[in-house]
Parts: sequence; C-alpha cells; structure tokens
Amino acid sequence: MGTEIQLVGRLKIKSAFRIDFIEATKKLSCLTCSMESPILYRCANDIEDQNIFLFYEIWPSRHDLDQHFQTDHFMAWRSWLDGKLQGEPEIRINAMSDCLILGS
Repeated sequence: MGTEIQLVGRLKIKSAFRIDFIEATKKLSCLTCSMESPILYRCANDIEDQNIFLFYEIWPSRHDLDQHFQTDHFMAWRSWLDGKLQGEPEIRINAMSDCLILGS
C-alpha cells in the first residue's frame, strides 16, 4: 500500500461543448466510482466561469491513480476532450503527506 495521492485539476471547456462535457464527465465519474477505488472523486463548476471545471480526487496510492489513467472509460473520456478545451488543463498531483490540512 502506498501513500494516498491527491489530484487537483482545472480545465476550461469551449462553451459549445459544456453540456456534453457535463454528461460525459458524469458517466466517467459513475464508472470510476463503481469500478475503481478512489477515496474521493469530484468535479465541480467554477462559480466565476461556467466553462471552467475543477477536479479534486484522492486515491489510495499513485499506482491506483496510474491504473485509473489506463482504464477504457478514462481513455475514452480523455479522447472525447480532444479539440474541446480552451488551453491546456492544469493538473497537480501530490502525496497527501505533502498537503497542508487546515482546521480540524
């Protein structure tokens, strides 16, 4: 068992694809949560820009996250994104032990 891993991502979808993105991402989330073992797997809409989406995921290990990136459902979703993004996605992956947790 490895160290828990946190992924924080941000992407901007072209407005013409926003609704389709939401549906595709709901499907990805459903398949991921039912077939894999994320501790937390969330996607949220930015309150200041309806075309920006934020991902927050916690995985049991880097191996689990890497396995997720190789699943058919993730690769299909990632392929679907081609040509639909404005700019490059921003993704940060850190060990949870490196993260500062405020409050308790």
